[in-house]
Amino acid sequence: MSDKEKSPKDTSSETKTVSSRKIFYCEIDDEVTMIFDRVKSTKLKDIYLVVPRQATIFQSLVNLKILKRKVEEAGKKIHIITDDVNGVHLTHQAGIPVYERLETQGGYVPKPEDEKMKITPLKATVNAVENEAPTRLSEKKMSITELLGRGRKRKIPLMSNALTFFKGKEKKDREMKFVVVSPNRQALIALITISFLLVLIIFYIALPGSTVYLTPKSDVIDHTVNVTFADYEANKSELDSHPAKILASHRITTTVHRTILQGTSGKIFQGQNARGRLTVFNTEPKPWPLIPNTRFQTQDGVVFRINQYLTVPAGRADQPGSLDVDVLADEFDAYGQPVGDRGNIAPTKFFLPGLNVDNQKKVYAQSKVAFTGGATSVKKKVSKDDILAATNKLKKDLQDAVESELEKAIQDKNVSMTDRAKFTLLKGKLAYDIGEARISIPADIEGKEMDQFTATGEVDAAGVYFNLNEVLEIMKAELKVRKSPDKRIVKIDDSTITYRIFDVDKAAQKYKVTANLKGLEEYDINPSRENGERLIQKIKEHIVGRKVQDGKDYILGLPEIAAVDIKNWPVWAPTIPGIPDNITVEIVSSK
Repeated sequence: MSDKEKSPKDTSSETKTVSSRKIFYCEIDDEVTMIFDRVKSTKLKDIYLVVPRQATIFQSLVNLKILKRKVEEAGKKIHIITDDVNGVHLTHQAGIPVYERLETQGGYVPKPEDEKMKITPLKATVNAVENEAPTRLSEKKMSITELLGRGRKRKIPLMSNALTFFKGKEKKDREMKFVVVSPNRQALIALITISFLLVLIIFYIALPGSTVYLTPKSDVIDHTVNVTFADYEANKSELDSHPAKILASHRITTTVHRTILQGTSGKIFQGQNARGRLTVFNTEPKPWPLIPNTRFQTQDGVVFRINQYLTVPAGRADQPGSLDVDVLADEFDAYGQPVGDRGNIAPTKFFLPGLNVDNQKKVYAQSKVAFTGGATSVKKKVSKDDILAATNKLKKDLQDAVESELEKAIQDKNVSMTDRAKFTLLKGKLAYDIGEARISIPADIEGKEMDQFTATGEVDAAGVYFNLNEVLEIMKAELKVRKSPDKRIVKIDDSTITYRIFDVDKAAQKYKVTANLKGLEEYDINPSRENGERLIQKIKEHIVGRKVQDGKDYILGLPEIAAVDIKNWPVWAPTIPGIPDNITVEIVSSK
């Protein structure tokens, strides 16, 4: 019977068998990488995949071609069993054998356009294994000795000719000089270079790899909690029941001492006052009387006075009336500074500060020659204002030093405590009790001649301290609860704790405080966690075979990633490996 006369059902003579096979049942949403991971672990060569209708791998011809290529690279052969019409069509295009059922009668599903294909494939029903045990040879084994002996008994023509050739060559070599030819250097370098390039090409093709360094995105979070500090002595029974967010506090007292040097501002003038003569002018049509001690002042504040009654003549239409008068400089100028030799002024113009602005234009004075006789000699003395200024400064210094002195007392207490007890001062004016300041200044010091004097003061102060570790434990616990479910706390900075007193009950000795603490949280992309494993698998699937920069751009677009770096091996490789298993991911913490 010819091949054309054979019945389509008569395929028993063409049916092949294999030594072993393996059947895998696929899920509808299984990806190519997931299927390959399951297939590559088996040692059997023939792999049968039972794929349901509308499976994910039937959505693209590329998926099936990639799966076939990867399986064949692993040294295996893939077969697909399905009744999905579109899947059958795509499987044929990918060149993968396809079956329409799992029973023994199941046949190979031909390509829709090839009606002549009637080949029956491997049976996909029973996992049959043929025993291919080795068989014993009927010939007798020969030892090395027997083999050599047989060679001596019969001469091999080729061997005989070779021996004759080498004997003749040996004789000629005795007659010839022995010459050693050094190898060509350029040829040697070329050979080494080519060998090196071949090794690099082998490594580039066979062992490419990429390491992806991921830095998860992090954010600063803070948490606020209300805590009540209750004095332990006054609220012992309540604190022994360990109420929530009510912590024990303790009272501490200290005395603050301060000493200051106060400079004096009073002045004793012991110099000489300048003298001179000036001319007073009157533009009014009537005489202008001047009383003793009338002031004449320069623009820079130096004051001169007359010591008698004088009248300046009335002015005429063509010229003002004038009068020459003798004047003596004041000890201090208009600004309270000693005059002394500053009174020796050159000719200048004077105005009368005792008159209003309009009258100052009508009556004025001017000197014609320089004044002389001024000398400076000033000594300081303690004034009443100096004593008042020292008292106020001491009170302020004592109040400003209360907090630092209380902290110093608590630090001394911490030295003698265990490491677990870390006492901290409750800061804020509402937490301090400050007594009346006691200022000590000599009573008879006022009016004494001196440049500065010493003033001392002290004040009693009390504060509240608490165990900072207890507050931190409460806040850290609440901060961890507040974090996002897909993130983790990587750092809690104890130094960022701040608090504010918003209510005080002096009778019960309780202080209500709002405390705030900051921490750093980042996306948890650890591959040992479910979320991290899913994210890393997603990254690998999307960057395989891409250029390095394209891979970086994709990863940086993910909300979980803050920074990324990709290093290829070999370093000159322009793309990321096409196999996800050749991609290694390392996590770089953002803390």
